[in-house]
Amino acid sequence: MPQIIPLPSAVLLALALALAACAGANSKTDSPGYQQGYGDGCATAATQGNPGGARDMRNAAQYNKDPDYRAGYTSGLASCRMGPPRL
Repeated sequence: MPQIIPLPSAVLLALALALAACAGANSKTDSPGYQQGYGDGCATAATQGNPGGARDMRNAAQYNKDPDYRAGYTSGLASCRMGPPRL
């Protein structure tokens, strides 16, 4: 049976803080701007390859001023170009 080596409390505290920081890293994706941008990016991707040509569904004003919207738009465009998620 493997021997369990106790870790100093400082190491455990540092590990807990690192994990807590990672948990909050996705807060950008929860913002309304990100969500709107993701939807618009995905809608743009859906029009690509259509006989009538692609349509940019991006809100230009929001794209230029809101970094969350811009990040969401870019993610939505890239994700939806690849097709629906595979489960």
